[in-house]
Amino acid sequence: MRLPWKQKLILVIAFSTGFGVIVVDVIRTAFLQNAVIARRLTNNPKPDGYDTTYHASVSFILKPLADRFHPWIIRDVDKGAPAASQDSTRSTRAGDMMAALTTPLGQPTEVQPYITIFGISEFKPASLPRLNNKKSLPPLVFITIIVALWGATYALLDGLYPKFIAIAGLSELHELGLRSTYWSGYFFGPLFMGCRLLKTSGYRNTFITAFCIYSCGTFLFWPSGVLTSYAAFVVSNLIVGFGLGVLETASISFITICGPLENCEIRVTLVYAFWAFGGAISYTFEAAILRSVRDVVSLANIQWVFLGVAFFDVLLAVSFWYVRLPEASDEELEELANRREDNLRKVAGIPVTRWTLGLSLFCGFFLQAASELARNGTQALVKAVGGRSVRLELYEYRVIGRVLYGASRLLTALSLRFFKPRWLLLAVNIGAMVSAILCTKVTGLAAIIMGLLVEFFQGGGYPLTRAISLRGQGRHTKTAGALLVAVLVAAVFGIFLRYVAAVAHGDQYSYNVAVASWSVSTIFPLYLNLVPAARKQVDPVLNEYLHE
Repeated sequence: MRLPWKQKLILVIAFSTGFGVIVVDVIRTAFLQNAVIARRLTNNPKPDGYDTTYHASVSFILKPLADRFHPWIIRDVDKGAPAASQDSTRSTRAGDMMAALTTPLGQPTEVQPYITIFGISEFKPASLPRLNNKKSLPPLVFITIIVALWGATYALLDGLYPKFIAIAGLSELHELGLRSTYWSGYFFGPLFMGCRLLKTSGYRNTFITAFCIYSCGTFLFWPSGVLTSYAAFVVSNLIVGFGLGVLETASISFITICGPLENCEIRVTLVYAFWAFGGAISYTFEAAILRSVRDVVSLANIQWVFLGVAFFDVLLAVSFWYVRLPEASDEELEELANRREDNLRKVAGIPVTRWTLGLSLFCGFFLQAASELARNGTQALVKAVGGRSVRLELYEYRVIGRVLYGASRLLTALSLRFFKPRWLLLAVNIGAMVSAILCTKVTGLAAIIMGLLVEFFQGGGYPLTRAISLRGQGRHTKTAGALLVAVLVAAVFGIFLRYVAAVAHGDQYSYNVAVASWSVSTIFPLYLNLVPAARKQVDPVLNEYLHE
């Protein structure tokens, strides 16, 4: 920032002091937490005779006290200057202010086109639809970090739910309620904030806002873990899901249009592979820290992990403030869509792009329900099959499933260099459906292997569906991205449908619900492959971006 040296020094000192205050508050909160835990363990009431208002009232006299002994802390004071000199200074400042106010608007001034921040020059990047493959790489690296982070967060919460429920002495339905609350945030975030914020303020401000909301949700785990409060944990999950919903609303459309559109499916599948790898790392890490969680005290110790995640979110928000991300206006997106005549075709009097988006939303709902059902079903299947067939621990099967999930997306991204996206989307849907059917027919270790095979095949379905659906949407691209994220609320239905089927007929039988959901979701790839206008609209075309 172009500031005088003294002002820079004051700014650094101010932020350093703020950081010190945060550290002190964290330590103070930790001691208060220990006191709360001790009281919960001993069932001691609050001590009598402690007047909080009496001790807190001292804080109101701090500012007058500082003004009395060190007024220079509160306001500017020049003890050595005579009164006449001070009057002269005031008149000079008033004259400068009047000159500034009366300066004509048309008078040229020296304006730096871009500022420097701590010696690092900012540059104005090209808009997203104008980026080629080389220029699109740096922004995608930032987005990949975000995707890996929320994949790790989901895995961390997934392993924490059973521990929290066991310590709090709650039922399995309470655990399903926590999972449902998380996915409900994905519905409210994109529709009530993400879409509007993205269209009015751009990608950078949307990412920053999402990180702030996300960090608030992770901070809230502290009181919910210490107090073992189910209601507080529900609120924490809702805020985390809300923030991640806003985050994904921006990221899905950003990745799709960040570079030539012929590679959009490759970009989305490749970046979202790190979501799975982040989850695999998180499962491995949490196995070490959750193994010893058996009571309130050990549960509260996990707060430091969430505190680290929250601070990392804040650092990412700050980094996005200083890094200029490329943006995309609705006019540029509309121009890019109108350059391809296939996007203007109609089917039964309705634009083909609307058919593509509508069917992807409908089928994507069932795809997400089946995906979440199978993901939770694998864990239940390991417990149900049990016996000597299960030679690994539960978390190890989770890690294997996440690695297969990410490997599937990497393999899909590689295959897109040789096959059309609509072909691969149909193949992975059929593969997941067949694996789910086999999962209900075999027993023992073979059933678990089929469950892991379901994880492998379903990996490429989500990113392919999203990337294909956003093709040719023009000025509605950002709105379409928000709708595609909002349908992830289907996971709530998948969670409870699996529970009902498992209670009535067993865990293996619950995969029949996933088979039915995948059967419905296959309508979308069939539409893409059988309708000529849809084939022409979604097939990649070389150099499909706005050239400079």
